[in-house]
Amino acid sequence: MKTTSTTNIDLSTLPRMTPLELELHNGDHPNEYPLRLAIDGIVVDVDTVEGNRFYAVGQNYHVFAGGDYTRALALGSLDQTDVSMKAFVDDFTTPQRKELLDRVQFYVDKYVPVAILCPSERCNKYDVK
Repeated sequence: MKTTSTTNIDLSTLPRMTPLELELHNGDHPNEYPLRLAIDGIVVDVDTVEGNRFYAVGQNYHVFAGGDYTRALALGSLDQTDVSMKAFVDDFTTPQRKELLDRVQFYVDKYVPVAILCPSERCNKYDVK
């Protein structure tokens, strides 16, 4: 059972969401799909007053809405190379892996985890609109 350390949410109980489903939560249709992003496969709801200040359409970090941009989020980077590598972190050094864990904890403490990202349309999914 994987849980987050300070929120004690059992991640195995969260519904599944595919990357295509997550893309719908990029802010283009805010009345139909709440603003969400993923880090390390954990989808969090950033459709809050504070989250909208950062991730809504037209905001500085909107690029992260509707996707899993673990690499760039862990590095604190808006560099297009890091953003385009999405969730790829296989080349992270030990300090970068620690920063990734810290950044994941930051997001699950600040925003509500709502789903687990699964890699394909064949995953065990539920409707998490």
